[in-house]
Amino acid sequence: MPKGFLTYDLAVALYRHVETIQARASLRDQLLRTSESVVLNIAEGSGRITRKDQARFYAIALGSLREAQAVFDLVGLQDKQVLKLADHVAACLYRLIHPKPKPSTVTESFPGAQYRLLLKAPTDFQVSKPRAWASCSSNFLECKEVDKARQSLWEERSLKLSQSFPQK
Repeated sequence: MPKGFLTYDLAVALYRHVETIQARASLRDQLLRTSESVVLNIAEGSGRITRKDQARFYAIALGSLREAQAVFDLVGLQDKQVLKLADHVAACLYRLIHPKPKPSTVTESFPGAQYRLLLKAPTDFQVSKPRAWASCSSNFLECKEVDKARQSLWEERSLKLSQSFPQK
């Protein structure tokens, strides 16, 4: 089984809590099966090689978890610890299915030098300095890969950046 995999460990803990819930036989059986499905699909997804395969199994696990949460509603479960744990597992599964995008790196060419622009958010960027400074003109920012929303920000800040670069 996956060691140190938080989502898996939380799903197993949820299953242990579900085993203690008292409900009508049909709902209890369904609750146990959906909780087992969550754990087993997380385990199977973690063993898949491709990101697409993993996401498919994590999505199935999330669907099973939502089914378990529906049963919690039907039986009127009031145990806040179990409800919070189920929400935590759901959040972890969601993040496994939809990972946060990594900051994109765009390398822009400037006259005489190259700078790496790291886009962290639509309103923020950092410029890493090249190893050897070369002369730069004031019209150095030519953004072709940057979308229209970021274009105005880049143009606005280009003057500030060009003034901070040493000129020959």
